[in-house]
Amino acid sequence: MRHLKIAVSLMLMIVFAVGGCSSNSTSSCQAGDGKTVTTAAGLKYEELQVCNGTAAAEGKNITINYTGYVKDGDQQRQFQDIRGLMFRVGAGQVIRGLDLGVVGMKVGGKRRLTISPDLAYGAKGDTSIRVPSNATLIYDVELVSVAQ
Repeated sequence: MRHLKIAVSLMLMIVFAVGGCSSNSTSSCQAGDGKTVTTAAGLKYEELQVCNGTAAAEGKNITINYTGYVKDGDQQRQFQDIRGLMFRVGAGQVIRGLDLGVVGMKVGGKRRLTISPDLAYGAKGDTSIRVPSNATLIYDVELVSVAQ
């Protein structure tokens, strides 16, 4: 019985990792428009995939998948690849650029965030994850779920 539970869990994880939209939504998705939006705070983002699922909003608990890159001139170096990161939007549990960048995303949606140093790790950087001082970061984010 235990093996069956493990097998079913693994199959579900694979289905949701391969499928385009999230498991807690019946959202439909389409390709983003490719335009870069700049917010009042200076965060830049591009919609890669737009869905009509539940929206992320300040105070909501969400789960995301993301890959983080350090921008170095014309080159990018991956520094993180995280699946299933959970946090409360706007609570300061993640860097400010990520907090701001997920607002308005809908479950299943994907965005590319360009996060300036003042919305990331600033002059200190973060040596534990190999982010140098004053680094601009690129995050490819997928909104997996929004808690009701």
